[in-house]
Amino acid sequence: MGKIVEVKFTTIDDEIIERDRLFNVYVLSLPRSGSSMMTHILELLGVSMVHTSENDKEKTDERFKNKYGEYHANPTGFYEITENHFENWLNVLSTPYAGCKIILPLRDFRLEIVKNYPSKVIMMVRDVEEIRQSQMAYYRKGDVDIAYLRTALAAEKLKLEKQGIDHMIVDYHDVLDNKVEVISRVAEFIKAPNSIDEAVAFVNSEQNRYKKEELVSGI
Repeated sequence: MGKIVEVKFTTIDDEIIERDRLFNVYVLSLPRSGSSMMTHILELLGVSMVHTSENDKEKTDERFKNKYGEYHANPTGFYEITENHFENWLNVLSTPYAGCKIILPLRDFRLEIVKNYPSKVIMMVRDVEEIRQSQMAYYRKGDVDIAYLRTALAAEKLKLEKQGIDHMIVDYHDVLDNKVEVISRVAEFIKAPNSIDEAVAFVNSEQNRYKKEELVSGI
């Protein structure tokens, strides 16, 4: 199940920030870990998630078809910032209850923003063998170092804890297998203003094409 790291309120200001949703929300993950799905879930729950990849979905889908044929990595959308990065990050930072997707590692100016401004992070995790083979299919490249994937995930979890960043760890399969329960907990964590119904309806377990029990490890 998703793990929530509880943050204790120390001042009345913290309570106001929570009550009035005066914080930003970020999705953090390795590529191919369900971050696009979670980003749109947050959008449906009421967060103003900033992204540009879906501005011309028809064009994006056509580009993928030309490159990959019938294989489409994210047929329901990527929901990520693909252009005007600095401008769009300013949009996130200047808008309470806005957010975006971040591919780990969380570092440089992104870490400073998340650490020093009211923020909530949802970190998506997934079985590393599934991530490895999904990345190989998506990037059309040779072997992906599974040791790197393990190390990157462990380091990022430790960083969130050591930096005292308010965060929730969500397993990709938990969302697919227990979507009502997990999305309800996500909604509570981000103080969502919307019902969970649309977010629950959006989750489609059939899009998971890399199930560990069906994979040959190490290929």
